[in-house]
Amino acid sequence: MSETGTNDDATDQRLRLLVGLVVVLGAGVALSWAIYTYRNPEPHPPVFALALLCASVIAANRLRVYVRIKSSLNGTAWGEVPVLVGLILLPAPWVLLCAVAGQAVLKIWSRSGPRKTAFAVAKESLTVSSAAVVLTLFGIRPHLTDPELPVLAVTVAMLAFILVDDLVFVPIMAADSRISLRQAVWHNWTRNIIGHIGQFFAILGVLWVLATHANVLLLLVVPLVVACMHLWQSRTTRTRQERESWQRLAKATDELNAVDLDQVLHSATTRAAQIFSYTHVYKRQQPAGAGSVPAR
Repeated sequence: MSETGTNDDATDQRLRLLVGLVVVLGAGVALSWAIYTYRNPEPHPPVFALALLCASVIAANRLRVYVRIKSSLNGTAWGEVPVLVGLILLPAPWVLLCAVAGQAVLKIWSRSGPRKTAFAVAKESLTVSSAAVVLTLFGIRPHLTDPELPVLAVTVAMLAFILVDDLVFVPIMAADSRISLRQAVWHNWTRNIIGHIGQFFAILGVLWVLATHANVLLLLVVPLVVACMHLWQSRTTRTRQERESWQRLAKATDELNAVDLDQVLHSATTRAAQIFSYTHVYKRQQPAGAGSVPAR
């Protein structure tokens, strides 16, 4: 077997182990919530509220901004918004059920493959549970018609959501891209922070309207803010990646002008893999890629 094949097999095996660990942890957390709900039954929330939350989870995770890290894609979405708003309005087990169901429907509809689907569902279980535990520790009691506006609790819950999301996803992205954990964490950190700030204010805006019983039409501003942030992130990401591609092409051109034939051949093989790796990235965006890294 070739050296590349061996490395690919080792990477795929490591990805399987990491994804399997996440799936087991997510299933365990979901089972714990199921046992808790069975022992502490509560009135069922209205069906329309659950359906709206499921639809919001699907819509928020459907809009993704993909960032290229070598030959892999790191997709970021606005999944925190419906989850954290839902945890203020509805009991945590029902929010978890809606979030998991929304992720499952989205992945199955896009034909993402069993590995990506299982990973997305398990990761959603872990992130939602972390935020729910934080709000519970702050003593927040969810209420559909008269919700609270706990700024501090929502802030800490969002930080917990983001932290667990990174702890789950970053090792998988680093293994797939063959980069260090530090590189994976700090890649595009400025864009990520700005995106999280936008999500935070969107959450506070929705909760403010619901808690103060203001005009519900003000909620129509939230999708516009999300759309504007999504377009801004997409544009800045695309511009930066195009600039990096031209820089790599210019550097490769300079190296190919060398006199040493061995150096030219070495530069041609290494730079070609970097410049034309976008074809591999494009394949990873196709619906079937069950063997590629799961999306964030």
